[in-house]
Amino acid sequence: PPSLSQCIKPYFQKAHAVLQSSNSNKLSAWPEKIRLIDRGPIQKAPAISEQVAISVQEALLTDRKIGMTYLPRENVDPVDYEVNPLALIFKSGVVYLICTMWDYADIKLLALHRISCAETLKRQSVVPDDFDLDDYLNKGNLSFKRSGASINLKAKISDFLVLHLTEQPLDESQVIQKDKNGFNNLTVTLADTDELRWWLLSFGVGIEVLKPISLRK
Repeated sequence: PPSLSQCIKPYFQKAHAVLQSSNSNKLSAWPEKIRLIDRGPIQKAPAISEQVAISVQEALLTDRKIGMTYLPRENVDPVDYEVNPLALIFKSGVVYLICTMWDYADIKLLALHRISCAETLKRQSVVPDDFDLDDYLNKGNLSFKRSGASINLKAKISDFLVLHLTEQPLDESQVIQKDKNGFNNLTVTLADTDELRWWLLSFGVGIEVLKPISLRK
């Protein structure tokens, strides 16, 4: 958050100076040897108001409520919310705020670029007793769940996909076997999400869904 970054800025400046003055230049060159890139076409991140970002981060840091004006994807007009911030998630260039609203306990997901204005309120935020960030993510909530149920996926896959999934399994439940006709059969249990459907479609003829029938259709 900006309020903290200013406090610790001198430490980063000192660290940088130590690296630059080191007898060996290997350490100072390390950042030039590391890059993080996303898969697929690189899309530009949506613009986020600086005022919104500062207010949201400050509220999250100090456990206070946020008053905001938000434009839901399905709405034409913006809506006013009072939210309890729980966490920020950065995913594929989009920043999401995990939160609850007013005194309700159900978890909501808001995209920061859809917030037109935000104000850190004086009232303390209300955090559900059973909220755990890692548990929330592990249940596939940031993969845009369609239901709380899991899918027992069965599919025929290409030899290329066999290699791909052997190196990067979808889940611990994943099993790949050849049948008597020489086809590669994949079975795996996964969360029922939109991202699963996008992933299946991305391989085209390289994968044929067998079950469940509703997903095959």
